Amino acid sequence: MKNVRCEMCGKKMKRILALFLILDLFMLTSCKECISQEQYSDLVVITDIEYASQIIQPYYINGNVYMQIYPGGFQTIVEYKGKKYVFSDYESYKLCENNKGEKIKAEINKKIYNDGSTKYSVIKLKGA
Repeated sequence: MKNVRCEMCGKKMKRILALFLILDLFMLTSCKECISQEQYSDLVVITDIEYASQIIQPYYINGNVYMQIYPGGFQTIVEYKGKKYVFSDYESYKLCENNKGEKIKAEINKKIYNDGSTKYSVIKLKGA
């Protein structure tokens, strides 16, 4: 009796494994593909601009003073079609400095997929 039961379990496991393999093949073949891509200029809204200056912090170990340096950074956040994009370079910060809430021209990348979905991404800020 034990052998018959193990053979039945083995057949069920093979069927389940075959079913998962077939499902995997359907998932792999139904991936969306980019069928069209274009770049254009459009206006984006500057939502936030931040600058963090460099910090030098002293700390002590066994009576010796060491300096820990934390680098400064720039962060410019823009919004396009309800999605926020972050730029962390100096050029973007300088373009948008003191212009929070205003619109600025940017380079947009638009991808259209075979399932009908569209994806936008802001590539670069151009200025006024």
